[in-house]
Amino acid sequence: MDPATRSSQLLVDLRPGSQSSWPQQIHVTGGRLWFSADDGVHGRELYVSDGTRAGTRLVRDLWPGSTGSNPGGMIAVGKRVVFGATGAGRGIELYVSDWTRAGTGLLKEFVPGVGLDGVPQFFVADPTGPRVYFSAYTATEGRELWITDGTPAGTRLVVDLVPGRVGSSPTLVRAMGTRIAFVAQGGTLYASGGSASSTQRLHAGPVFLTSSAVVGGRLVFNAWDST
Repeated sequence: MDPATRSSQLLVDLRPGSQSSWPQQIHVTGGRLWFSADDGVHGRELYVSDGTRAGTRLVRDLWPGSTGSNPGGMIAVGKRVVFGATGAGRGIELYVSDWTRAGTGLLKEFVPGVGLDGVPQFFVADPTGPRVYFSAYTATEGRELWITDGTPAGTRLVVDLVPGRVGSSPTLVRAMGTRIAFVAQGGTLYASGGSASSTQRLHAGPVFLTSSAVVGGRLVFNAWDST
């Protein structure tokens, strides 16, 4: 859309004909628009656009064929994006892209093998720098809180709240001042600064971050109080 003329026009028809490519997961970072779409040939994959028809293209076909890798949860890390996707020969794992084909690929495989998934989800940007918190599953720790700066070396477990394969199942992560807040262990509220030593329990809960807001660096939320 052109704000000056209040007019809009089709940027590009990724799937010519009566069916739509259904662009989703739209984000802007590094001066580029990132999104997922299905062109009817490659399945749902990652696309990038500079706002022109010629500059809108498929980044990489992560799962060749019509099935598609179904990228989701895209979030910026500096000038790159990280996201969950399904690649050939593996389940839903963590991927990264710098908008080039060569710079787009698997970042970490949490559970190796076909039909097995680390399922990274609940992404939130680190309020202190170019990192992203998220929840992921491994066969060793179960589902716990992780952090990444978009590099293999910078992708690590933050804290193992429940040792063993069961995991604490962190969900609904929120940025809060210089830390992040998240719910784990079925409703307990925690805060973390990116390390095990900085992670602390705030409220026994159950806490409901679906109805929450950050005001002045503080988290306002719904919780159950038996009294």
